[in-house]
Amino acid sequence: MKALILCGGPATRLREHAGEFPKALLPVGNKPFVAYLFDQIRSAGLSEVILATGHLHDRIEEAVGSGEAFGVSVRYSRESRPLGTGGAVRLALDLLDDVFLVMNGDSFLDFDLSEFVSAQAGGERPAMVLTEVTERGRYGTVTVEDGLVTGFREKDETSGGLINAGIYILRKADFADVEAGRMVSLEEDLFPRWAPNVAAFVARGYFVDIGTPESYAAVREGFPDAR
Repeated sequence: MKALILCGGPATRLREHAGEFPKALLPVGNKPFVAYLFDQIRSAGLSEVILATGHLHDRIEEAVGSGEAFGVSVRYSRESRPLGTGGAVRLALDLLDDVFLVMNGDSFLDFDLSEFVSAQAGGERPAMVLTEVTERGRYGTVTVEDGLVTGFREKDETSGGLINAGIYILRKADFADVEAGRMVSLEEDLFPRWAPNVAAFVARGYFVDIGTPESYAAVREGFPDAR
């Protein structure tokens, strides 16, 4: 199985911290954020990675190269214009196997990825990793029934619940009706359409994203193994 990391989005809210740096390359501890995803992928027994790039793709390709320095083999799928998360996956399909792992390049969940891969790689439906937070804030929550994702709730600053951790196992067949080159979001367009035919895999662990200055500051202070 190959892994696809989505790292094409601009660091719009992080411009003061990131400057002209892609989020995937932001330093955490003594290495770029994406290196922690590479470590997790290797721990699951996978070694082939596709980086879906767009914004500042040249910076990412220069820093990561073939992936040899990170213990993985890396190839690139480059957007010439923004396609959204779903469009980025659709663009990369020719580089992937029939079943593949997808990870957001700006979030991290500290859990045993191999358990998710083992449990869902042979499934016949899309699968999503969920994790529980005490305050869902800007994430929104996911509703689950009998092991399946049944719906998505709006963002709420106070309540907690299960959120989408940005880690999936998908199949090429899931994108049969997604037009190439069309802008489409996994989170807003495709998963709501696929539900309730989406397997839910609940994992508990340290979860963080680096999408805002506040969350990036928290990562730099408390990221596992970052110091």
